[in-house]
Amino acid sequence: MTIGEMKIDQSTFEVQIRGKKMEFTTKEIELLIFFAINKNKVLSREQILNKVWGYDYFGDTRAVDHLIKRMRKKLPQENIGFEIKSVYGMGYRMENLS
Repeated sequence: MTIGEMKIDQSTFEVQIRGKKMEFTTKEIELLIFFAINKNKVLSREQILNKVWGYDYFGDTRAVDHLIKRMRKKLPQENIGFEIKSVYGMGYRMENLS
């Protein structure tokens, strides 16, 4: 799966950006895949929790915020073809920058 300049190998759960291997947790990769499948759509915290953590997760929805914060720190600061945007009062969206 390719999103901008990022490639995700779904069989090995490896991520590369511009050919450089990046270290992401399994949950971060699952979230990147979920965002990619739903590119440019706003996803609520509940939708993300249900898909990435599973329907039986009873934790705080802020777990999503913490996961996205960690992912953003790992992603390069320069344009890689997409950005994960916060949508106030709704959730998050992966947006194309091209």
